[in-house]
Amino acid sequence: MQRRVVGATGAQGGSLVRAILGDPAGGFVVRAVTRNVGSAKARELASLGAEVVTADVDDPASFKRAFAGACRPSNAGSPPTRNRFRAADRSSCGGAPGRLRRQSN
Repeated sequence: MQRRVVGATGAQGGSLVRAILGDPAGGFVVRAVTRNVGSAKARELASLGAEVVTADVDDPASFKRAFAGACRPSNAGSPPTRNRFRAADRSSCGGAPGRLRRQSN
C-alpha cells in the first residue's frame, strides 16, 4: 500500500515519513511530496527508501501527479495546501471524496 506525505521535508512531515518507513508491520511505500526534491532533507528521505516527488501549491497538476494512485494521503503541510490537497485526493480516487488527514505532534 502506498502513502503520500505532503510537507515531507518539514519537521512534522519528515517525522511522519520516518515513522511510516520504520514501522516493521506497516508494509507501506511512501511517496514524500516536497517543493524541492534536490534538498538535503529530500535526499535523506530518498536514502531511507521514500520516493521523493515534487508538487507546488501554485501548480495543481503537480499535485495530481504526486497523488496519482493514493486514496488516503497524509498532509503534514501548512493550511494553504488543503484545497489543492483535497482536489488531488479526489482526482486520485476516481472523484470519490477521500479523507483529509492532517498530522500533528
